[in-house]
Amino acid sequence: IGCPREKPINSINDELQQIGTIDITKGLTIRQVVALRKAWQLQVQATPFIAYTGAACPAPCESACTESIADHSHGYNPRRGNKQYGEPVRIQRIEKLLHTIGVELGWDRGQLNLYHVPPALRASYKAAMAPFDTPFRLPAAVQTAAESRVGGIDVRRTVVIIGSGPAGMQIAFEALRDGFHVRMYERSNTAGGLLADGIPWHKYDKSVIARDFESLRRMGMDLYLNSPVECREGQFWVGDEAIASGDDADTQVVLCVGTGQPHGLGLTLPENHDGKIIQSIDYLKTANEFARKLALAPNNSDPGVIAQLRKEVLGDLDMAGREVLVIGGGDTGQDSVRWTSRLLAEQGGHLVKFVRGPELEDTRGIADSYPAMSNATTKENRLQGAELRAIGAETKYLVAPTAVDIDASSGRVKVSYVQRQFKDYDAIYADPELRKMFRSLPRAARQLVGLKVSKVHEVTVDRILLATGFESARNLPIVKASEGMRNVTLAGDASDAESKIIVGAQSNASRTYQEKIRKAFGLGNSSAASVRRLAQQQAQGAGTASPAVAAADAAC
Repeated sequence: IGCPREKPINSINDELQQIGTIDITKGLTIRQVVALRKAWQLQVQATPFIAYTGAACPAPCESACTESIADHSHGYNPRRGNKQYGEPVRIQRIEKLLHTIGVELGWDRGQLNLYHVPPALRASYKAAMAPFDTPFRLPAAVQTAAESRVGGIDVRRTVVIIGSGPAGMQIAFEALRDGFHVRMYERSNTAGGLLADGIPWHKYDKSVIARDFESLRRMGMDLYLNSPVECREGQFWVGDEAIASGDDADTQVVLCVGTGQPHGLGLTLPENHDGKIIQSIDYLKTANEFARKLALAPNNSDPGVIAQLRKEVLGDLDMAGREVLVIGGGDTGQDSVRWTSRLLAEQGGHLVKFVRGPELEDTRGIADSYPAMSNATTKENRLQGAELRAIGAETKYLVAPTAVDIDASSGRVKVSYVQRQFKDYDAIYADPELRKMFRSLPRAARQLVGLKVSKVHEVTVDRILLATGFESARNLPIVKASEGMRNVTLAGDASDAESKIIVGAQSNASRTYQEKIRKAFGLGNSSAASVRRLAQQQAQGAGTASPAVAAADAAC
């Protein structure tokens, strides 16, 4: 239960199993709520930002869950309901529900919302919850050190974070709990990075992002929006203001800049293509802004209000009533497809999707042996497929565009492409055994069969959405300009496969913080140890003994 990365799945599962049978006429007992709270505490121990993995992650781990491997040794296993095949662990849904429960009951903020609790049980409930706390509360030693500063002088070392996505949030959280001063800079007008701009609004309530940043600010983080950062002359700048130096031993700068620039098609584009060939990431940002404003608008179910907002926010990016081509089969392509399919379902139009790789098989997709490589489709794949079918869209696999031009008479975009096919495709798919063997191969291994190219085809559309991936973040100007600076760290590269997923970004950021930032400050693995050193600095500066030293030593 819970995202597998850095999470004690079995321990969480054990606590949830302690809940047992629930009497729906009476609700949960205090004992059952305690078991639920223990599961929640285990869920947030690695990172408190669990809303996004539970709501936005496509959960490929469910498709690859080894519970789906047949138990040939024991036959029909009673622990699997007397079935040979088990059900995959429903990681995504339970993680999402644990987050929802924690927010509803106030656990994430260290509060107790009692309106769900009968008056007769409130005293017992408070007593049962007393041993638990929110992960967003500063450790006692850190709080003591903060309260004992002399003369308003902040002697803490500073962590400057550039970027406010999942990696930046995780590093800010850990640095704050270590007692560091944290300043975060975000070029956009909203915090959250891809959580706010990239992932579609329909996947989760974006108000969760604001709630998490409010918690970080209460811990002491300073957040600066609309603040694009540049690196020049050995310093980091926002406009004409220097915010950090490249050689300040008491400051660590962490670049949480996500991906590099989006890839193009690798083709020569016509000069007059502006507004017709659009990067999907720009389209998603605008679509999310439309959804945000629509959610805040009064009478937001009124067709007139919706139409006005579409005109004001989406403008020329409104795909309704148009012929749209999405090129790319990854997460960004899927999100673009799901946004566009909603607009087309309401207003008409047509959607075509080009995918470079082969079609995913909607089957069990996991071999009955270890290691079990999964070829199964994710829930997100299946939802996307259902929406495409609902609007009569086309998906073409193994496609490679070869040329793009603007039709002189209509002004529309004309795309030439080749659609490849596996060699011996007809023979393989005509033989049930060969087809089964072929479909069991990992997608990358299928390429070894070889491809043959069909004739050149053409499609003419009104708009192209490019979702062809991203360059390495190491190619960004700010990263290149800061190379060699001793106090600058790139916190993962979201173009790397592991960092593309949210939980991978969080986990890699945590590892970066522990191995580089704390090490650069000469600290060990204990939060309290760092506070003790900083508290000693405060005491020396004031010329008196500091009560924070004793508190930090006790915490150690």
